[in-house]
Amino acid sequence: MVSTRARDGRRVHFPANILRPWVLHDGIRGCFRIRFTADGKFQDIQRLS
Repeated sequence: MVSTRARDGRRVHFPANILRPWVLHDGIRGCFRIRFTADGKFQDIQRLS
């Protein structure tokens, strides 16, 4: 699980494997938009910057 802070200050938790495409040798950098369905299932992720 990943724990991070959203732009609006909320604490967000989600499965780490969602970020797998962006993992580099020094970690993950950037802003992402992660969408979930109404019942909480992962829908998609988009890198914003």
